[in-house]
Amino acid sequence: MSAVMPIADAEQRRAAIDPDRSFIVQAPAGSGKTELLIQRFLALLGSVERPQQILAITFTRKAAAEMRIRLLDALVSAQQDSPEEAHKKKTWQLARDAMEQDRKQGWELLQNPSLLSIQTIDSFNAGLVNKMPWLSRFGGVPELAEDADTLYQQAAENLLQRFMRGQQGSDQIGRLLTHLDNRMDRLQQMLVDMLSKRDQWLRHLLGVRGEESRQPLESALENLVADKLQQLSAACPAECKEEILFCGRYAAAQLWDKGERPILTLTDLDWMPQAVVEHLPIWQGVADLLLTSGGDLRKPRGINKNCGFPTGDGHKDAKIRMQSLLDELESSPAFISLLSACRELPRAEYIAEQWQILQALIELLPLLVAELWLVFRAEGQADFAEIALKAKEALASATDPSDLLLKLDSQLEHILVDEFQDTSWLQYQLLETLTSGWQQGDGRTLFLVGDPMQSIYRFREAEVGLFLKTFAGRLGDDGTQLEPLRLSCNFRSQQGIVDWVNCSFAGVFPAKVDVASGAVPLAEADAVLPPLPGGACELHAFNGRDDLAEAEQVLQLVRQAQQDDPQQTVAILVRSRTHLPQILQLLRQQQIPFQAQDIDLLGEQPVALDIISLTRALLHRGDRLAWLSVLRAPWAALSLHDLHALVADAPYATLPSLLQDEQRLASLSDEGRQHLARIWPILQTAIDKRGRFGLRQLVEGCWLALGGAACYSAEALDNAALVFDLLERLEEGSDLPALDLLEKGLSQLFSAADSTADGRLQVMTIHKAKGLEFDQVILPGLGRRPRGADSPLLRWLEHPEHGLLLAPIAPRDGSEQDPIYRLIGKLEQEKQQLETGRLLYVAATRARQRLHLFGHAKENSRGELKPEKDSLLETLWPVLGEQFGVCAVVSPEAEPQMMQLALKRLPLYWQHPELQAAPLPQTIDVGRASDLEEFDNEDVPFSGWESQVQRHIGTIVHNQLEQLVKQGAESWRPDAADQRSEAFSRQLAVMGVPVAEHDSAIATIMSAVENTLQGQKGRWLLQPHTESACELPLTGVVDGALLHCVIDRTFIDEHGVRWVIDYKVSAPKKTETHERFYAEKREQYRGQLLSYQLLLQQLEPGRKVRSALYFPLFDGWCEL
Repeated sequence: MSAVMPIADAEQRRAAIDPDRSFIVQAPAGSGKTELLIQRFLALLGSVERPQQILAITFTRKAAAEMRIRLLDALVSAQQDSPEEAHKKKTWQLARDAMEQDRKQGWELLQNPSLLSIQTIDSFNAGLVNKMPWLSRFGGVPELAEDADTLYQQAAENLLQRFMRGQQGSDQIGRLLTHLDNRMDRLQQMLVDMLSKRDQWLRHLLGVRGEESRQPLESALENLVADKLQQLSAACPAECKEEILFCGRYAAAQLWDKGERPILTLTDLDWMPQAVVEHLPIWQGVADLLLTSGGDLRKPRGINKNCGFPTGDGHKDAKIRMQSLLDELESSPAFISLLSACRELPRAEYIAEQWQILQALIELLPLLVAELWLVFRAEGQADFAEIALKAKEALASATDPSDLLLKLDSQLEHILVDEFQDTSWLQYQLLETLTSGWQQGDGRTLFLVGDPMQSIYRFREAEVGLFLKTFAGRLGDDGTQLEPLRLSCNFRSQQGIVDWVNCSFAGVFPAKVDVASGAVPLAEADAVLPPLPGGACELHAFNGRDDLAEAEQVLQLVRQAQQDDPQQTVAILVRSRTHLPQILQLLRQQQIPFQAQDIDLLGEQPVALDIISLTRALLHRGDRLAWLSVLRAPWAALSLHDLHALVADAPYATLPSLLQDEQRLASLSDEGRQHLARIWPILQTAIDKRGRFGLRQLVEGCWLALGGAACYSAEALDNAALVFDLLERLEEGSDLPALDLLEKGLSQLFSAADSTADGRLQVMTIHKAKGLEFDQVILPGLGRRPRGADSPLLRWLEHPEHGLLLAPIAPRDGSEQDPIYRLIGKLEQEKQQLETGRLLYVAATRARQRLHLFGHAKENSRGELKPEKDSLLETLWPVLGEQFGVCAVVSPEAEPQMMQLALKRLPLYWQHPELQAAPLPQTIDVGRASDLEEFDNEDVPFSGWESQVQRHIGTIVHNQLEQLVKQGAESWRPDAADQRSEAFSRQLAVMGVPVAEHDSAIATIMSAVENTLQGQKGRWLLQPHTESACELPLTGVVDGALLHCVIDRTFIDEHGVRWVIDYKVSAPKKTETHERFYAEKREQYRGQLLSYQLLLQQLEPGRKVRSALYFPLFDGWCEL
């Protein structure tokens, strides 16, 4: 793969880095989007007075961290020789220019990376709220809620209590309860679900109040129906219109006395209906004439009296004309499809009951949001949506947002937005507000980059239509003008993959752009890398579902890939976690390590289920299922026969009382009695001590005493620790406020990662894989359909041409569903089907070398293979259908197989291992080298890197450098940046670092490690040395005092000198020279380093010992 193709879009790439122009760039998969962003950022750095004038916004921490690291890497590389590759040379030259500007302006970016404003949209919002508390009404940034659902639940309960007290909103609640058949529980859960999406609907409802809002809503509905009828009228074949009218009049005349049917609107009709809402019933009559109940065109042989064409010679000519019409319409599938859809179109007005329910929701839901605000304020917490809403509110409260930001020392001259295709309406409006004062040619620029073909986050209200609308050349209706650019080169995948994607997705993606539905046509890519031998994409087809056979083939592919090239990366990507159980079971059975991205729910792990059962049993003596589970758990594993004998004839007795019944115990097996003789006293003690200890201490102590830690693998014990951590977070006064909080908490946590996996095999959902790339990609489960979505309390849709559509949920009494509600749902379904095609595109374009597709189809009654409805395979069927029938392996039809779990149990005579008695140590005052007065002055306030947050950063950096010494520098894999970022975020959260500061803290950690890996001194420190150690604890006597210390890094160099190195995660201030900085630190830490030297000289008399401070943020070195 040494030869590469020409760069077909070189001119567009050159234009994109012009710092004086604003652009919107479509950058398909593998097109080098991140490098283009880096080049643009570097070009801007070369022209601004302050780096803070540039703001880069991303949508994930991973993307922000990657951009910051690559930007700093580019700045560091500017100090080295020019690279050979053309694209790297361009980046190098831009970085040289940026460093020259850095020198002129005195920024010292490499020592002060925090000057680079690269933020997630969430952290940017939090920053706005923090800077403008008087406008946002937060009074400061609240704590980010770990479990927002609990707060939503409380707000919903508070709202429903208004009904009991007859307060404001009680009439609306009563109306909704009647509509939902008095199901208070269902209404409460629907309100909770609505709160989680309030950033999507709240802006609509605030502008829709009172009876005067009915006309705009019905007008929008009328415009939409008229638009659909316009499309239908235009698609109707002109040569068929006369025959449609004749056949319609004839059939209606035969059916006039057979009951109400839409076809009767065609009676005596001698003109075709027009594209107006008044003619909708006539179009539905045409559909009744031509279509079956399933929406398909009628078959000529199926024409009979039920269609209005009875048998007999008198009807023969009409019947023949009807059959000929149907034959003619076979060549007009678009008309038939639109005609079928018109059956579902509603009247362009709300009936009285619809409007009453809609009004109740319009009036009630803002009250629900107000209740949530009160809950947030009481708890001192908020979710991301609330922070985003308040940030938008704060900006919108000023007539000129740019002037407001200037007053707060946040003047912006240039904004870059990554992944713009995933922008929501709220984020789009925020961007409009930020740039509302910008004028063409005023020196301020906007740079938007993304790929609408990879827009797959509609569940987060990502609206791809916003990208399509903006690509026309302007942000909003009156915002910044933008030049559209489209990249085409794919630097990731070999030509075989690129050609397959171009060919296949031409039949998957729509042909034309449609902003309203989010239809994105395929933009074909140009391969840069040459093809590899062999097929690029392989189909593994099954006739009938066989999860085990599919999993075995996946396992075979993984083994073959690892055998062919142990260093290549393989990814197993699925649409849903539920498609993985058989595959994961086989991987574990074969002891093949893999990294899983949020795949195994903690609540599904056996160790977690056992601990939850134990918790419920200890908290509630009457929870029979929990007690039976405890007795069946591995520490006892009573047989089913013994369990039955214990409880069969005592349906109302508690298990603890039955376990004290000697006569009943005598009916158990000898083995069962012996197990109970060991565990029952432990359980009884735990019950007696309930309330005296914290809940975690009670449950964990009982679990250990029962032998829980001896029943599971090391990986399962890590999961047990996560469950105990959750218990500690949830407990209140040695109890749980509600038992369902425990199950809900477990449903939001994932099991611990396999610490032995190196990342060469990864398992994740397609959504998680976005932005990643792998040598081989395996896509199993394409034939399975996803779980259906629940019906929301309110459906809403903002149509870009017709306006706002709103509809309430249908009544629960079984009557016909609200037609407007159904229409909005159908429009949403069309959007979802388009996104399904984009999801497949994202999955396929992760592959660098090979792509494997797995799926099953089933034979219908005619023996034809057909995929399941709404499956990914159905989307690909126009491309794969013919090939599928040829290569499909016949599988016996069977129900989905249950995973086989072996029942584990402790041996009958298991006992705790004996603990050796240890003498209590004599208490001795031990000093620490870092406690010496000469460099620790409590009167000096912390500043800069010495703040508490920076101390936590330093701790993580120390840990990372220790791992690099032990595992080698190659363990810091570039493709694992997202896992590291998430791990660092969890560690920071545990240390108490506010979420708003995570992004900058993670960037600092990444920068410190990257600089160490690239720096001359850093590489030397990480290399293997003689008698090397990290975090070495030493205790000894210095100047007559017992002293304890932990040395960050020590080793003997090639000259036989013992080195003592102490890491310091700090850097010179902006106006401070390196010499002055080193002098200050040398004096500050002299006593500490001398103590280290003296302790080591006592261990190695006669050996020369030298000490130094190492500063990983800039590869700084300061010897004592």
